[in-house]
Amino acid sequence: MFEWRELNKIDEIVIYGYTEFGKEIEKGIRMHSNVNIVYFDTKSEECCYEDVYRIEDYDWNKLLKRKFIIASYRFAGCMEKELLRRGVSAEDIIIPSEILRYQNTNILKKRMPRKDLRFVVCIVEHCNLNCARCDHFSPISEEWFMNVDIYQQDMRRMSELFAEDVSLIDIEGGEPLLHENVEMFLEIARRYFPNTEIKLFTNGLLLSKMNNSFWNVCRENNIVIRVTKYPIEVDYEGMRKLVTDNDIKFEFANNEYEDKEMIQQSLDLQKGQDKYESFHNCYMANGECAELREGKLYQCNVVANLHIFNRFFKQNLEVCKKDYLDIYEDISKEDIYDYLCAPIPACRYCKTKEWKEGNKWTISNRNIEEWT
Repeated sequence: MFEWRELNKIDEIVIYGYTEFGKEIEKGIRMHSNVNIVYFDTKSEECCYEDVYRIEDYDWNKLLKRKFIIASYRFAGCMEKELLRRGVSAEDIIIPSEILRYQNTNILKKRMPRKDLRFVVCIVEHCNLNCARCDHFSPISEEWFMNVDIYQQDMRRMSELFAEDVSLIDIEGGEPLLHENVEMFLEIARRYFPNTEIKLFTNGLLLSKMNNSFWNVCRENNIVIRVTKYPIEVDYEGMRKLVTDNDIKFEFANNEYEDKEMIQQSLDLQKGQDKYESFHNCYMANGECAELREGKLYQCNVVANLHIFNRFFKQNLEVCKKDYLDIYEDISKEDIYDYLCAPIPACRYCKTKEWKEGNKWTISNRNIEEWT
């Protein structure tokens, strides 16, 4: 990392990331020095602690000799860029060797073909919540409902290609409970994938209005109801009880003890990003958020839903033939695995090194800045 004797020449160390790894770094430093240590963190609940600051609240005018240590595996790249943007010199930024090794290993993992498939099906585009920065662009979507017959054909084809090699299917949106035929989507998924984990990904606001037929379908088809918990006035414990009382598995998509926060997934309207760098820095890369839609399999929900962004803001972030796979062409599951582990042309639209987590959940104002 750096020579411990150099600690005597430093006034303050800033650990970027109030994480378990960051705390381990602090312990190591404390064994050698009493230098002042503070933390940066993006999560608002962490910044209530003494010496833990949001980066914008830190006193940058202090005349101190400082070193900045990055303590996040996932966001090391964007953290480094943010520090450089604020005038910190590269020689004062320390990226621990553990993170560098993780980054190299992570790139290798992303470029290795998968051995199973996880995919998402968005059965509606619109939503009854308008979340700023939604990566499905639901706040700016028109009403759209997936056709059940097309979906059934697609699921039959996917079962022909993958058989038992699908580990997870997420039925989501938008808000999937807005679809009047949501039960049919769940039944069809189970029919073609009898041993796959199937989850209904919802904000849960309509669960109390669902009829007995819905609950029977979820129970009989072993559906997991996965709810995102937002900082709004909703009885989430009552929601959990409603689901479990119907003998159905329930889980929260985010930490149930923390308020939902959003990731700023910035798009480059100039289309100038390096597609390899974007892919390697993307947490959705290599099949983590592959989306099936009307005969096409997309690498991620951003590309699958770019038409919504383009239509609303009158942009032209093109999605070309190389950005998806037509599942009805003469392809194998190996071809799909190879497609998922390599950058696509649309990767040049995503400024993944600048994506920021920890943004407070708010209602969308439908401004383009939310996505750029």
